[in-house]
Amino acid sequence: MVLRPGEIVRFGVWRHVVVPCSSVRRLHRESFRGGLVLETRAGEDVDFYWFDGSLWDGFYDFSAVCADAMSAHVRSAGTRGATPGTAVERRFTWSIGADTMALGAFVCAVVALVAG
Repeated sequence: MVLRPGEIVRFGVWRHVVVPCSSVRRLHRESFRGGLVLETRAGEDVDFYWFDGSLWDGFYDFSAVCADAMSAHVRSAGTRGATPGTAVERRFTWSIGADTMALGAFVCAVVALVAG
């Protein structure tokens, strides 16, 4: 996750999502899905599942810190007069390094299952 001026960006392995602060309706914990969810005014949900339940989250309450930071970022962008109504942008990103690492992890898991 990156907080850029007027935007919240969620980076993933193969694509990232850019959410303008003016499009954020609310940020909440989804008990059914089990994670942090950013809801937009257009009704889209952007999930931050990987923050919750990790070892890092257990030690530092990282998901609560990220939720507070995103909420404060959205509030500060609203006071600066952000332009309302811009859409959520989903961009595909491809990385030779990330794809190779993901493939390697998958192959190692398959080999461990077969050999184990």
